[in-house]
Amino acid sequence: MGKKIKKWGILLFLEAVLLAALLPGCFRREQTLYEIKGSEISEQAVRAQDTSAFRRTDLALTPGVYRVRINVPENSSNITIKVESTDAKYKALRCNPVTLYAGQTGTEFELYVFDRLSQVSLICEFPGGNDGQVESLSLSRLNLGSRILVFCLAVLFLAGDGLVWVRDRILSGRMSWEQQLVFWGLLGAVLLSGYPYLTDYFDLAADGGFHLLRIEGLFQTLRQGRWFPVWVQSYWLYDHGYAVSTFYGELFLLLPVFFRAVGFSIMTSYKMFLFVINGAAAWIAYISFYRCARRRLPALLGSVLYVISPYWVYNLYNQMALGETLAMMFFPLLCCGLYLLYTGDIEGKEYGKYKVYLIVGLSGIVQTHVISTEMTAAAVLTVCVLFWRRTFRRQTFVQLLQAALITLALNAWFWIPLLYMMGQDKYGLNDLVNYSIQGKGTELAGALQLWPNMGAVQTGMFHCEPIQLGIAFWAALAFYGLLRRAGRDNPYTGICDRLAGAVLAVWFLSTRYFPWDALAKVPGVRYLVTSIQFPTRMMAPATALCAFFTVFLACWLGEASKGETKKARGFVKGLLLFLTVLGVGSAVYHVNDIAYSRPVVRLYTAKNMGTEGVGNGEYLLQGTLVSDYYYHGPRGEEGLLWSDYEKNGTEIRMTVENETAQTRYLELPLIGYRGYQLEAGEAAGESPYLTEQRGEHGDLRIAVPAGYAGALRVWYGGFPVYRLAELLSALTISGLAGCFVFRKRKARIRKERLT
Repeated sequence: MGKKIKKWGILLFLEAVLLAALLPGCFRREQTLYEIKGSEISEQAVRAQDTSAFRRTDLALTPGVYRVRINVPENSSNITIKVESTDAKYKALRCNPVTLYAGQTGTEFELYVFDRLSQVSLICEFPGGNDGQVESLSLSRLNLGSRILVFCLAVLFLAGDGLVWVRDRILSGRMSWEQQLVFWGLLGAVLLSGYPYLTDYFDLAADGGFHLLRIEGLFQTLRQGRWFPVWVQSYWLYDHGYAVSTFYGELFLLLPVFFRAVGFSIMTSYKMFLFVINGAAAWIAYISFYRCARRRLPALLGSVLYVISPYWVYNLYNQMALGETLAMMFFPLLCCGLYLLYTGDIEGKEYGKYKVYLIVGLSGIVQTHVISTEMTAAAVLTVCVLFWRRTFRRQTFVQLLQAALITLALNAWFWIPLLYMMGQDKYGLNDLVNYSIQGKGTELAGALQLWPNMGAVQTGMFHCEPIQLGIAFWAALAFYGLLRRAGRDNPYTGICDRLAGAVLAVWFLSTRYFPWDALAKVPGVRYLVTSIQFPTRMMAPATALCAFFTVFLACWLGEASKGETKKARGFVKGLLLFLTVLGVGSAVYHVNDIAYSRPVVRLYTAKNMGTEGVGNGEYLLQGTLVSDYYYHGPRGEEGLLWSDYEKNGTEIRMTVENETAQTRYLELPLIGYRGYQLEAGEAAGESPYLTEQRGEHGDLRIAVPAGYAGALRVWYGGFPVYRLAELLSALTISGLAGCFVFRKRKARIRKERLT
């Protein structure tokens, strides 16, 4: 034991020394390598027809991360900035062209160099003449390359140490063969489902642009000095801001934001985040299933089939539905919590802890996807009604009530502002409830499609997207149906019957054959029904139930084969292996099709995405269009003067003077969401105030009284109820932490007394 401790100590010491030696580079100041002023750019630019271009072609760069910064006058036209290399080194320079739009006064972006380059070109193209189009252009070396190196080494050391630790446990006999199989099985499943992101490209699919902008918008907003939660992100819609943070949970986006802060590109940050999600989903599913079945191999089978299932992979890549993917990660916890509360020993010491699974699962869903939250609430309510006798057992009812109240209090900081904001105004999402969703369900042929591919049609069969349970799960249901008739009942028959029925019922909800439109006509439920947008979303809980069913199917088969012949037991093992092969084969076909059949996108520069990716514009003010927005400064009525204008995200500082004898109105380049605050400097007479009426395309509008002259500060501060909601969540977290510490201390004291 002493030698092992010494070996580990030396290894960790060497790793720490190496990281410490590289750490100073992470704090190195930005080093300007090249800078040119506007007059020189005008002199060196070359005119060709209606376009002028400035080129600096002799720059030499070493491996690292660099930043290009450009400043222009307010009245400039669209300008394109490119960084290219003529060196014959494959992908040694990674950077996308960036457009500086009319109305912007400057921008900056990163480029990544992976080898020594001696012929790097910095190109600036602008329409018309070249006089006064650019004020300055610079290229700087950042410390982000050192940060990336330290981070990658730290992760590599952590992974290597973990593998060495696993090896030691295997050699010392402290890890059983089942535990080894679980470790390698989950690792293999994560790598298989993440296969398309082992490339240097990806496909933005339907929702990718929206979710990448959520990450970049949150990153840029936090960089501007805002605290989390931010409620309204800047950066969107030509810097007008977008209330996506209020309506869409962003707690888990802090991880890819951290990757961006380290220095990784937006594409790499997103891919790394998806691998973390894959790993977390596999681990959560295994822990949840094992906690219910108490058997490792059935739990492994269910968790592996879950993270390689067609709909899981579909959400990852076909749709890039990040919110729904994150919600699916927590569905197994929800299944686990409900199962334990309804089947566990109500007099047992562990019974009071089962609600933790519900609390964590529900909180995760609330924080990631509002539509999944609605479906989850309906599902939990349905379970409570169907099993009402057990629901109203005193112990069970108390645990369910505590889980609900703790979940609400814990997440109050998110859902209270969301509901409050929805009551303050009308948004684009209010128009969506008028649409019929019946025809958006899956047709029978598409739902029964056995081999998934990338596809493009959502509800049909030809070239169909993989909105399906998959061949492995259908085979599991079919085998159970056949063997159930011939086999004998055992302790797992009841749960298998109920789960099989639940799977088929929820699957039916995902089709166009369920009367969604008729249900939407029921008073009081139209909004809840139509807000799910697509019945196919029901495939997410159906997939989770399928995985849960497969776990108990394996237990049922194992129990049925007890006392049987060796041939019968071999048949059971062969059947489970066959299900695994079907699932793996289906996933291999699916991810291979994704990796090789989709349009290639290499997104290194976040600024290349633009700012318009709002999807259907659910969180825009009702009546406004994405096409209405563009970069611009303040706009005021005649007689209104302003100066010292500074805009930092959703905060604006300026000096205003009203030279007239009447109230004049000033419009600011911010979407006029409720919750903006105005602070005016001291002056005689009335002070400026925010008006109820908004300006052009919903811009924030300020009334400036006659004769007012002074400073203004506008920022998004939300409402007092936001602070109360945050306080409630903070008190809940503190209370839960205090209870945990108190119980641990009480248990330790009891143990000491017994010894």
